Amino acid sequence: YFANNATWQCNATAYDSSNLGSNTTNATINELIALDIPDDMDFGTLDFGATSPINKTNVTNAGNIQIDLKVYGYANNVTTSPNAFNCTGGADKNISLSYMHYNVTDPSCTGFSWAVNYWNLTNASNEKTWPNFDLGKQTQEGVLMRNYTCWVLKIPTPDKASLKGTCKGIISFTAEKE
Repeated sequence: YFANNATWQCNATAYDSSNLGSNTTNATINELIALDIPDDMDFGTLDFGATSPINKTNVTNAGNIQIDLKVYGYANNVTTSPNAFNCTGGADKNISLSYMHYNVTDPSCTGFSWAVNYWNLTNASNEKTWPNFDLGKQTQEGVLMRNYTCWVLKIPTPDKASLKGTCKGIISFTAEKE
């Protein structure tokens, strides 16, 4: 499904028994900046104070140029929200952005944990750009260019937040031209 961006020329031979002439047309394939990610990240059922296992989320370059990555998160349908998740119950109903840690520079996720080699998720006002994500374009049929991002969620203890039910938030991934 990939094509290099450039000016392309297709040659076709036709027999012109009426001597009507010939025509040449070039086509340009523009740069396509695109990525593909899963629809959901599921951290499972977690108790108060618990930390999720590492969630490895695949990012695939669906365009035709090398890309970098921009990331931010929010809840309550407000991109500047200080919250990563909104829950269906509890007095607070929100989990702060600081309870979501991630790493995009170690695709194996081996050097990453809640306390080591992480960044806090930020909202759109403080969106983080990763200029060294360097996800190359596809160059071979059937060989997708992908990289992993690593995510960990910690649930606040009851003295920090009153929560219950299902919690949902949005993480925005944006492909950016290298």
